[in-house]
Amino acid sequence: FYRLPKRLFKEDQYRSMTNEAKALYMILLDRRCLSECNGDAWRDEYGAIFIIFTIKEMMKLLHLGNKKINKMLKELEAHNLVYRSHQGLGKPNRIYVYDLLKADNDNWLPKQFKHRQGKDELKCLGDDLKDYKRIVVITSENLKEMFIPQIEGSLHEQEMTVVLFQNECSMSEIERIQHIVEETNGEVIVGVGGGKVLDTTKACGYYAKKPIVVIPTAASTDAPCSSLSVIYHDDHTFDHYLYLPKSPNQVIVDTQVIANAPVKLLRAGIGDAFSTYFEAKACYVSHSENCLHSQVTRSALAISKACFDIVYSYGLQAVEDCKQHKVTEALENVIEANIYLSGIGFESGGEAVGHGLHNAFTLIPETNSKMHGEKDGRGCDCN
Repeated sequence: FYRLPKRLFKEDQYRSMTNEAKALYMILLDRRCLSECNGDAWRDEYGAIFIIFTIKEMMKLLHLGNKKINKMLKELEAHNLVYRSHQGLGKPNRIYVYDLLKADNDNWLPKQFKHRQGKDELKCLGDDLKDYKRIVVITSENLKEMFIPQIEGSLHEQEMTVVLFQNECSMSEIERIQHIVEETNGEVIVGVGGGKVLDTTKACGYYAKKPIVVIPTAASTDAPCSSLSVIYHDDHTFDHYLYLPKSPNQVIVDTQVIANAPVKLLRAGIGDAFSTYFEAKACYVSHSENCLHSQVTRSALAISKACFDIVYSYGLQAVEDCKQHKVTEALENVIEANIYLSGIGFESGGEAVGHGLHNAFTLIPETNSKMHGEKDGRGCDCN
């Protein structure tokens, strides 16, 4: 039998709900109880319980059409009784259900994406990781001495394993690091570095089913905020895009760290950000799909346009300020555009010939010394 909580009828906040939506909630709640009984397989990396129940299954059980089921789900979402988490192309959504039969529902929702930017943010990392006992940090050899002592000094007696990145975001490298995470029983993966280090971190978190914190050391790409990892072969040629179900759990941007980085990295990020609007607009006017395999919306186009406007207005000044290693308004604005606005913009806006030419350039050995943003920006010039 199904259990129907009295609260749905007695509390004012649920009086406007239709009986059909209440019936669907009753079924989803039953499924949640089954997930709770079936162990860790039905808990996400933070311990929140979820169910898998497709639209087709709901239609079959309730003898209703797709439109009606979606209307009922939206009604439940509006009353904060369910939350649907997209898991990527071709995969069913995870559904999180608020349990009205329990007094304590503090951990019913999945943790949401957090982006934090400001000077000296790295000093607060220990507070961000206070809920974890074993931390795996991925970084490169040339950044180890610069950042690992800072990270270690901010921690609160947690165990830290440092893994040095081996030059390429390839499947062999991802598997190597994933094995280390499993061997050390790592609870969270922290990536510290540039685009390839962060893409590797995101991919490792996905395969190891661990939460991810990324700390970019340069504003050279929009990789930190995206739910995508660009995978290469070990010979540095392009392999494939790994579409992830979500963005990193947390992105921490220390603008003083960015200001201290070589200015050529900021220039590369400006090239990457510069292309975001033009590629999004090309997808919008041609009715092409974006990176999430949906249509480009006007809000996505607006974010992409804001990204372009910022790098156009503040780019030159930001480059000069970065040469002086000074955190200024111009540099803060461009860092936000390069990392956050471009990351959200390209995913929601889509990619066009700029990124296509970038992928082709990886097949030409003479371009291997060039950065992603340099290739992408040049590809956009050809658009």
